[in-house]
Order: sequence, then C-alpha cells, then structure tokens
Amino acid sequence: GYDVDFACIHAMKLAQSAQEWKHKLTAYLTCQQLLSEGSDKSILMVSTLYRDVMSRHVPSIVLALSTVAEIISAELIPAIEQPVIERLKHSSPIVRQRAVVCIGAFIARNSDLINSKLDHLKVGIQTYMPHWLCINHLHCDQYGMHWSCSSLTAGKTDHA
Repeated sequence: GYDVDFACIHAMKLAQSAQEWKHKLTAYLTCQQLLSEGSDKSILMVSTLYRDVMSRHVPSIVLALSTVAEIISAELIPAIEQPVIERLKHSSPIVRQRAVVCIGAFIARNSDLINSKLDHLKVGIQTYMPHWLCINHLHCDQYGMHWSCSSLTAGKTDHA
C-alpha cells in the first residue's frame, strides 16, 4: 500500500474546523481509518472530540463518540471520560447507546477501570435503556461482567 500518513493531519484539521456535516463526517471517518488506538497522533484529536461530544448537534455527538471508541487509548481515557459519562443521560437513544459502547471500549482497554466505570454504565442502562441490554447483552462476559437483564431492570417498567 501507499503511505498516506500525510493525510492524517489534514483529516484532523478538517475535523476541527469543519462546519458542514459532510466535511466533518469525511474527516472523522478518515481519522478512524488512519489512527489506530494508541497512535501518537490521537492525542491531537482529544480537544476536537471533547468539543463535539459536548455539542448539541446529535450527528456530531454520535460521530465523535464512535471515533472515541475507536482511537482513544487507555492513557487518554481520563481526558475524555467525563463528557462520555454525561452522554449516558442524553435525550437521544443513539447518543446513549454510543456512550455505552465508549464506556465498554474504555473498560476493554483498561480492565482496572471496571470498578469505577461499572456504576456509571449500570445507571445509564438501568435508567435510560434497559431494553437495549436485553437485546444486545453488551458482551458482558468479554469484560468480566455477569449481569442479568432482570437484575439490571428490576423494578423498571419504563423502557424509554
């Protein structure tokens, strides 16, 4: 293959400055392909990802959360975890789902985080999306979590 490392910086700049959705989409998808988890260049994306995760534009939030799950290394988790945890309470189901996937990716990258993130994950699922856990099972065994749908959703009748 060809060396396309030069394109990474341009994609990161576009992700940071893009005003139009199609440009931001192109930039984030390019970054997801060119930056691997733990890449030295992924640290340059943290502030852009933080800004977009905290934005009000749902497609930008979802795209940023998808990118966080793909490229953020264990060392960079503390820089981005708070806005991801806040998105577990978002009004949009797709944003909450992406936030759960991010928390799962954080736990997969650093199993020491499981105790501190498990409560946030449980609350997010119990409160906002108990039915999603039953459908997807969150691959709990992969992370050493042994939950049952009944224990997480006990007493919950609202599946909003």
